[in-house]
Amino acid sequence: MLLAETLEKNFIFSHYQLYNYTYHEYFQMEKNHVHSRYEIMYVKKGEFELTVYPGNKPEKYTLKQGEFVFLDAFEKHYIEVPKTCSIMNIEFSAEPYEKINDLDLRKYLNGFPSYVDFAKNLQGYAIMNDIINLNSSLEIVHKNLLDSKKDEEIKNLIDINLIILLVNTARCSQFTKSGIQSPYVNKVIYYIQSNIDQNLTVPVLAKYVKINHNYLQHLFKSETGESIINYINKLRIDMAKKLLLNTDTSIIDIGITVGFNTRQNFTHIFKKHTGMSPTDYRKEVKPTEYAINIV
Repeated sequence: MLLAETLEKNFIFSHYQLYNYTYHEYFQMEKNHVHSRYEIMYVKKGEFELTVYPGNKPEKYTLKQGEFVFLDAFEKHYIEVPKTCSIMNIEFSAEPYEKINDLDLRKYLNGFPSYVDFAKNLQGYAIMNDIINLNSSLEIVHKNLLDSKKDEEIKNLIDINLIILLVNTARCSQFTKSGIQSPYVNKVIYYIQSNIDQNLTVPVLAKYVKINHNYLQHLFKSETGESIINYINKLRIDMAKKLLLNTDTSIIDIGITVGFNTRQNFTHIFKKHTGMSPTDYRKEVKPTEYAINIV
């Protein structure tokens, strides 16, 4: 079953295979390697060469540490791995299943817009940067699959964690499609969007991605065209606008929800970006005139 078919058909996960490769000598896969399972190859250390064949024409890529590839079922591929490369790999398939079991996998996955978009538009393979610690999701699935019990509870855990793995893969794909090349900047954007109500400062973000804060600021501006603080404030104000227009939540509570620690600070930044106070904005702008998606 191709990944896109999981949006339309009831299915169960099956045919799991997992590997943890640490190569100490050069390795070549057999040519024209293909199988009916999905596959994720994640580079933990070093790099390797991947060749895929869209339209039967070979395309070659170098995957480095922190990058991974998702291969759809029946996607022909070939890898060459130099010495000192470590790869975490998982293969699994989705098999049609007529009955609806207790864990309706299709229903769950269809509830995630990022996954729906990823599955619909996947063209055989996708190469991505790990911006949300996909490595941890893979390790959890590996641990579940190695569990000797293999009872119903473990089976449900495997299904749930494979869903999480697929959704996180789709979310990584969204960031990759944004055109931003730096994995540090992608990780910072993801962290900001996931923690918008927290105390977000450049030193906090630099510590999160483990690089110098001045270098992070330079990278961020070169990739996005704006400063980190301006990006944070724009995101917070956009979220505040929607809350002002679509809820009766108090001004101070909206400010706290989107990450401002005082009403005065919220009002100052809001007015700087919109030309009016939050109170005036709520009175003067009709809800139909402004609609955004909150990340």
